Amino acid sequence: MQIIHFNIILPQKLLNKISILVFDKSKRMYLRKYPDHIFVLILTILYLTNIQSMRRLYAYLLDGRIKISNLPSRQTIHYRLKRLSKKKVSKKLKIAHC
Repeated sequence: MQIIHFNIILPQKLLNKISILVFDKSKRMYLRKYPDHIFVLILTILYLTNIQSMRRLYAYLLDGRIKISNLPSRQTIHYRLKRLSKKKVSKKLKIAHC
């Protein structure tokens, strides 16, 4: 099996706009330690690498095969991705598909 290395540059503005589109607005009165755009980045990595398991992705992150600065815990990732608005994502995908 050959290992291929690549770097991906995603503009911060793009990640912020996507996070506004797919995450429900938080009702918390204080800022979170990890902003939504980090989780959009994690979702993008899941998609691009075709990893089906959060545990496998997190193992890659811990091994250094995939690098993200300011990495949240696996439990935090799981909790925040549950906040993902499936309705909003579905609607955006339908619009993009047409």
